[in-house]
Amino acid sequence: MLVDLVRNDIGAILSKEKGNMFRIYLYSLGNYWAAFESSAYRLCRLGGKAVVLPMRVAGLAAPVVAACLDKLRVRELVSGLDCVEHGQERRVYQTREALDRNDYLLWHVRKTRPVLDVSVEETQSLRT
Repeated sequence: MLVDLVRNDIGAILSKEKGNMFRIYLYSLGNYWAAFESSAYRLCRLGGKAVVLPMRVAGLAAPVVAACLDKLRVRELVSGLDCVEHGQERRVYQTREALDRNDYLLWHVRKTRPVLDVSVEETQSLRT
């Protein structure tokens, strides 16, 4: 499901995240919500033990971070936020504080380092 979401919608998702200062965009994956980039950062900062997935996406120069968390846990974490879009496949929550861009960028670097540290030679040796 995550693979399909990334394959089909990553361009639109990253477009929303590009200037995102106040929102958490969530995408349904069955019993889980997925968030990307700054929304993933915010979801993790709310206190949930999200599964953080750094990934390389074909056609993109920089790695992408996704965070997935059980829908029931997300409901608890966002209970104090305004829901500005409420759908089956997507939810959008408004936060009160602007994104701390420096903290987010440091978090992003820490989370994506594992996929950046893998050399071409290492990935080729994994295939054999």
